[in-house]
Amino acid sequence: MPPSLTPSSPALGRTLHPRTLPARAVPRRAVLGGGLGLGALLTLVGCTPTDTTPLPADGEPVRGGVLRYFEPLTWTTLFPPQAGFYPNGGIVNNITDRLLYQDEETLELHPWIAEELPEVNADATEFNFRIRTGVTYSDGSALDAANVAKNFDLFGLGDNARGLPISEQITNYAGSEVLDESTVRFRFDAPAPGFPQATSTMNAGLLSNATLDLDSEGFGPGRSTGIATSGPFYIADEQVGTRLSIRAREDYDWAPPHFQH
Repeated sequence: MPPSLTPSSPALGRTLHPRTLPARAVPRRAVLGGGLGLGALLTLVGCTPTDTTPLPADGEPVRGGVLRYFEPLTWTTLFPPQAGFYPNGGIVNNITDRLLYQDEETLELHPWIAEELPEVNADATEFNFRIRTGVTYSDGSALDAANVAKNFDLFGLGDNARGLPISEQITNYAGSEVLDESTVRFRFDAPAPGFPQATSTMNAGLLSNATLDLDSEGFGPGRSTGIATSGPFYIADEQVGTRLSIRAREDYDWAPPHFQH
């Protein structure tokens, strides 16, 4: 069963990360901090049938079931570099994976989609990441080194013709090189010691190749079900301005390795 990920804070501008829980257990049921439309309803659906039994005020986390909540603000885009606006980020944070995971308490970086922390050259202008095998997107396509390179080429360089901006967290980006099917190298024109941390944020949420080919409208309201991600949840249904349904992936098995899931 996949872990549920929740934003760490509703504050605008704050980086959101999956929330850690006691004993490193991540429950299947979690509150998404995402936004929809004015008075819109978001439904988070687990792998088990709907249970309408009232939940106790305390006790152990409940696994499975359906969680519904209302969000008064409107999400505007699900393009990860623009996820800093809280209603956008609350959704992006739960449907995407990242190369690294940063512990919100210790600030320590851990592998996630990367097998290990990156190899970095002496002046922090080159970073080699080895990518986990067996990871797939919600459209069935593979997450491999070539796909990761394509993600960061878009995030680091942007695409004005498609209305997709450069990520503010990735500066002096020069490009990528796929060394083999599991290894990618990122190059920078100036030292970028903060790049590993940048890969752990929701602004670097990974997308499928087909999704990376979308323009800005493709990431906007009315198009969300066409966005393929590798996270523990995917967007199953959208009624523009009123409802967004996010379902758990039954095959999700690539949470950060140090988590119990």
